[in-house]
Amino acid sequence: MYGAVPLSEIKEKLLALKAEGKLDRVRMLLLTNCTFDGIVYNVERVMEECLAIKRDLVFLWDEAWFAFARFGPTYRQRTAMNTANVLRDKLRMPEHRSAYEAQQAELEDADDETLLKTRLIPPPNARVRAYATQSTHKTLTSLRQGSMIHVNDQDFKGEVEQAFHEAYMTHTSTSPNYQIIASLDVGRRQVELEGFEFVQRQVEAAMGMRRAISTHPLLQKYFKVLTAGDMIPEAYRESGVSRADSHHSGS
Repeated sequence: MYGAVPLSEIKEKLLALKAEGKLDRVRMLLLTNCTFDGIVYNVERVMEECLAIKRDLVFLWDEAWFAFARFGPTYRQRTAMNTANVLRDKLRMPEHRSAYEAQQAELEDADDETLLKTRLIPPPNARVRAYATQSTHKTLTSLRQGSMIHVNDQDFKGEVEQAFHEAYMTHTSTSPNYQIIASLDVGRRQVELEGFEFVQRQVEAAMGMRRAISTHPLLQKYFKVLTAGDMIPEAYRESGVSRADSHHSGS
C-alpha cells in the first residue's frame, strides 16, 4: 500500500539543501493527492511550510483520483486549486504579516530540530505557484484518457507560459481526439449542475457500506473497514483520532 510522504521528511530535505547552499536547485515539489489507498494531504499546511523555507517553490499535485473533490465542501479544502486561492488571499492579510514577523523573531537562532517541530509561516512575499493534474475519466465523466492540467501560478504569464505550452505540445498529439475534448466539456457541464449532489450520494453510499460491513456478522468474517488508526501512524495523527466515530477530548 502507498501512503503520503511525511511533511517532516520534506522539510528535513529542504533544510539540509539550504544548509549546503543548494536550495536554488530545488524548483518543484511533486506529490500524489489523494494516494491510491485514499490518504489525502493537508495541502495548505504542506504548501505553507515549504514556502516558509523556499518562497518560490512550485507545487505539482497529482490529483489523478481526486477530480471529484472540487464538488464536496470537505474535500475541496484539500485540493491544490482551492488552497492556492486561499493562500493568495491569506498572504495579503496584515494579520499574516504580523504572525510571520513574530515567528521570525522567535526563530532567529533556531536550529533545524526546532524548525522541524514548528509549524512554519510563509513570508508575505511568497509566490503561490500550484499545478494539478487530474484524470477526469477516472472519477468524473469523460471518454477514456480524458484528463486536465489545472494551473494557479502567479508567475505563469511570460516565460513560464511559453515553456509550459512547448512542453505540452512535445508530449501530446498535435491532432487531438476531438471526441475526448468534447466529452471533457460535457463532463464539466455535468458537475457544474449536479456535481455536489453526485459526490454527496457517493459519500453516503460509502458510509452505508462501512456500517454494513462493520455490523453484519457474516461480512465481518471476511472484510474489515480500515480506520485512520490503521492507515496513519500515531506519530502523524496529532488529533489523536483513530476511528471516524471516535470522541477524543483533544480533537
